[in-house]
Amino acid sequence: MNAEQFNFIASFVTCHRFGSRVPKAMAFNRMESATYLASLLARSFSRALRERGQKLGFAPGQFPVLLELWSEESLTQKQLLDRLDIEQATMANTLARMERDGLITRRRHPNDKRSQQIFLTDRAREIEAAAKEAARAAEQSLLSGFSPLRTGTDARIHAHGARQHRTQRQRFLIPRNDNLPLHQKILLKAAGIRL
Repeated sequence: MNAEQFNFIASFVTCHRFGSRVPKAMAFNRMESATYLASLLARSFSRALRERGQKLGFAPGQFPVLLELWSEESLTQKQLLDRLDIEQATMANTLARMERDGLITRRRHPNDKRSQQIFLTDRAREIEAAAKEAARAAEQSLLSGFSPLRTGTDARIHAHGARQHRTQRQRFLIPRNDNLPLHQKILLKAAGIRL
């Protein structure tokens, strides 16, 4: 664990333990938080995509499923869950809505009677190019004013963060290190972090 990680955890534990009595210097400033700003960007993208997607007949939450099925059809719900890293109930509701909206059909899997394969309808295939262009336009409207180098670098950083998130499955894990000083171990334990 490096000093930066330790300082982050120490400030987290202090904020958690002392609540609103935390000195202003340690207060969280959301406008300087990369994760908070990334969530704002994601919500703005979702809004922009919703406006464009409604005209084509899809919702922003359906777009990742459509992207996967445009890449490879006949996936099962389980395969989509693994690729998109969303909750089972959310996927079931999304697929039900997509089926209702005429974007997908489901057929019994030939080798596994318990699962179904998911296929795009002709309507979904027809909107592929327009939907991808709508997503590009939504992204461009949010990123206008940024240099291409900056946008590409930030995108790679966020992609790395997304990969890390999927790998850790929303858990904050720290590599085991028996050589940590006692005060660091105590702070980590107080934060509920296993070593």
